[in-house]
Amino acid sequence: MTGTVPNGTKRRYSYQYDGLNRLLRGVYSQPGSSVSANDYFSEILSYDLNGNISTLKRFSAPSSGTTAEKIDDLIYNYTGNRLDKITLPVGVVNNPSGYNALQNNMEYDFNGNLKIHLDKGISGITYNYLNLPSLISITNGSQKVTSKVNYLYRADGTKIRKLSTNLVTSVTTDYLDGFQYLKSDTFFGCLDCPPPAAELQFVPTSEGYFDFVKNKYIYNYVDHLGNTRLSYFNNGSSVEVLEENNYYPFGLKHEGYNALAGNSAYQYKYQGQELQTETGWYSFKWRNYMPDLGRFFNVDPLAEKYPYNSTYAFQENKLGMGVELEGLELLKIHTGFFAIHGNAMKVKRAPASQRDSNGHPTFTAGDIGLTTSGYNPNGARITTGSTGLRLDSYKYDGPVPDAVQMQNTRDKISTKVRQSFKTTKTGAEMWNIKQYRADQASSASSGIKEIVKLVKLGMSIPDAIKSTNDYVQATKDINAITDQAVNMDKAISLVNSSGIEMNQQTKNDVINYIFDGTLPNPDAGLMPNSLIIQNGTEIMKTNGIPIQSLDEQLTTKSRKIPQ
Repeated sequence: MTGTVPNGTKRRYSYQYDGLNRLLRGVYSQPGSSVSANDYFSEILSYDLNGNISTLKRFSAPSSGTTAEKIDDLIYNYTGNRLDKITLPVGVVNNPSGYNALQNNMEYDFNGNLKIHLDKGISGITYNYLNLPSLISITNGSQKVTSKVNYLYRADGTKIRKLSTNLVTSVTTDYLDGFQYLKSDTFFGCLDCPPPAAELQFVPTSEGYFDFVKNKYIYNYVDHLGNTRLSYFNNGSSVEVLEENNYYPFGLKHEGYNALAGNSAYQYKYQGQELQTETGWYSFKWRNYMPDLGRFFNVDPLAEKYPYNSTYAFQENKLGMGVELEGLELLKIHTGFFAIHGNAMKVKRAPASQRDSNGHPTFTAGDIGLTTSGYNPNGARITTGSTGLRLDSYKYDGPVPDAVQMQNTRDKISTKVRQSFKTTKTGAEMWNIKQYRADQASSASSGIKEIVKLVKLGMSIPDAIKSTNDYVQATKDINAITDQAVNMDKAISLVNSSGIEMNQQTKNDVINYIFDGTLPNPDAGLMPNSLIIQNGTEIMKTNGIPIQSLDEQLTTKSRKIPQ
């Protein structure tokens, strides 16, 4: 990942991962500078067997000279997955410019929520029934409470108010569907004066936000992970930069440069989430994240779904491979999801390879066959090259090789046509009618299936859509969708471990063939002895997968891959 500094010098991160795709090193460099591999702003990590961070080393640019300054050399001490305290190696002096490692003990409530974190001066955290913080008490050096932060939420967990008070002032922030209001008051002001009114600060736009205080449009430059990197506006004669943000891999902001004041009311930065300036946390709706420690301080609400992962881990520690979805799970950058607005479907997040230079999707939901009335099998498919994995959001979300392209499906044969070994270009050579029938029979509601999946995360669907037969059927099909994804993953694993040398296109075709019998374009003129059929048959025989007769392939709805 590469960016630039004000003088045009490039800044770059190179990433190193372990066998489980967890980030081991985020190595910072400045290509073209006098000391390119300078390690300024690098992070180095290790993990325990539960997937918790064991050690973290973090560096910064030096105040003088050219040698990177180590600002963190942290040792994580656990009971189970709960972080008890942060300690330092013998002889290492605490550097508060990174994590302020005062080596105090942390305490938790019965639900696994952090309630005391004295390293940050937090003497108490109270939670509501959703395990979201409702009151935070912050102390000074003498352990006296000097400020408090109160949060108010809707029943679905959406934050609607934050009240921050200290010994002198109170600041109220109201959240209303993206509109953000602010009201400040003092405890020693005019007794006869009317209380101050809340003032609208900003409203988000597709390019950034409109600042009602400055009466200007502010434009955000956002990277592929949703991080706000640059904010700028038109000052009347030219473009003026309002704020620049660069981040360590785990989200802590680079310090020592980019000292622009920015907009104190607008704090949406790392992965587009709101920074809580009182505590240094990022609010990910269902959990709050500490970028200086690289972990959440609440148990994952979806912990049962990820038994292999620490219940406090951020993004499965797979930094650079995706984003954290609302504090629930890793959303890989090559996946997408959609939202419904009235009678229209909107792309909410597109695969990285399907975005333009501004980060906007290069296709609509309708382009891939998703509509509010169901799935259109005649829509486009996402493929690699002239053929590829038959990807959609509910079948497979693994890595996509090479550059993903949109390919329109076309000329599907009639359900009455049988497979035959013709060599004419227009023939139905080896086209698997079973797959086409399955598309017709079960894919009509696939678009709704994805919406139902998102409803579990609090997305709303109009009553008109809820009443459709597709929606009702979709609620019954979610388990089947999950099974499809598991089967596709197994098919990919079997092909990758077979040891058979194939180019990527052939490998994709073999995976599809093992998964559900699907063969590539019916115009390809494949014969029974083609490499796709030969390799696929060999892999199925080796792994005990029944090889169905032609007639069975035409009538069987799914292929069972052994566990």
